[in-house]
Amino acid sequence: MLLDHMTLYVTDIAKSRAFYDAILSVLNYNVVASFMNDTYVCYAPDTKPALGFAIASAPDKSPGAVHLAFRCPSSDVVAQLYALALQNGGKDNGEPGFRVAYASNYFAAFVCDPDGNNIEAMCRV
Repeated sequence: MLLDHMTLYVTDIAKSRAFYDAILSVLNYNVVASFMNDTYVCYAPDTKPALGFAIASAPDKSPGAVHLAFRCPSSDVVAQLYALALQNGGKDNGEPGFRVAYASNYFAAFVCDPDGNNIEAMCRV
């Protein structure tokens, strides 16, 4: 694996933490570390190796220009992640369904996180 971890800068760490705690739980990602008075929160999956993910408070930055796609084990998990995202402050950006323009077996859903980043849940079925 080429990448070890990535950080997404957010304007409201509490709001983003609630959002990512919820959606990452269906992928078995949990908080594994928190630094700088909980303004930098790291997530990792139960199974390793895998890409680590962090959110960091940055109210002075302009967020919203990132697209993240999380690979899910099934279309049910895609739908679950989508529903949890909407329940936790996300905005619909594409309901769960096949995206045949990408591939005939590409199933995905899209939401915007509290900072407007485009979050995708996807699998191949």
